[in-house]
Amino acid sequence: MNMTLPGLTRPGVSRIGLGCRAFIGPDDRVDPRTAAALIRFAVEEGVALIDDAGSVLDGAGRRQVRRIIATRREEILLTAHVRAEPNRSPLGGLVCDAELRRMAVDHIDICFLHPNGSQVPIEDHVGDLAKLVAAGKIRGLGIADGTGQDLRRAHATHPIVAISSRYSLLERGMEVEVLPVARELGLIVVAAAPLGGGTLADRTLDPGSAEALRHPALAKALCELQELATELNTGRARLALAWLLSRGPDVTAVPSTRDRVHLEMNLMARRVQIPSEVADRLTAAFPVGGFGLPGSK
Repeated sequence: MNMTLPGLTRPGVSRIGLGCRAFIGPDDRVDPRTAAALIRFAVEEGVALIDDAGSVLDGAGRRQVRRIIATRREEILLTAHVRAEPNRSPLGGLVCDAELRRMAVDHIDICFLHPNGSQVPIEDHVGDLAKLVAAGKIRGLGIADGTGQDLRRAHATHPIVAISSRYSLLERGMEVEVLPVARELGLIVVAAAPLGGGTLADRTLDPGSAEALRHPALAKALCELQELATELNTGRARLALAWLLSRGPDVTAVPSTRDRVHLEMNLMARRVQIPSEVADRLTAAFPVGGFGLPGSK
């Protein structure tokens, strides 16, 4: 198996992907034609990684998205996410088969297993999914929100190609243990929630962000982020994403959005050049340990 998934490393491919969770809003779903158009635009802009599209769209939405994926399938890397049940036998294979049917594709590029505190050994869950790799239904296995030990045990059972975890200026916890192990194993690092649920952007996507902004230390750090963004003549979100990409060539960010303008702004982060002193100031302003906010890791 090719451990680098060339689809994410070929020339011209964006290291900013498209997360699809925002296709379901707090009160409504995105129009399926809008979802399909957004995916089409993303692919045209060099985005390869489309994260978790199939699980969030209704029947009509799937039909629209299926068509655009079918016409651009060789350019798109699709992911699926499997959450282990705490005390149940592995069901990942069944979940992935269902995802294949929903998306009307013959393979998923990366299937991420969420260990989810399961009492069933992770080796059993990985072994279950490995059968789909052998059958050609999954191209690569990933671990989501796992520990360094999870990664080692999973990788010893079957080669793992990627780790997905919440990773941003706001949540740097994975740098302590998980990131070193991922790099030792040569994994792709997929940074989920790279804008901290909207806290790092000029908009708020996460209901908890408003409360978080009242935290004095975080407010000070966000002021630093804004000042540096102004100095570089860019936006706060773009600078936060550019900082994340500067952490290493193995990092791919997947901000979730349903809005083309926001996607365009996110993709502009690819062109932001961060001087080393700016990166150092941001790294110092947002500590690895975070700000002790509820829900932060």
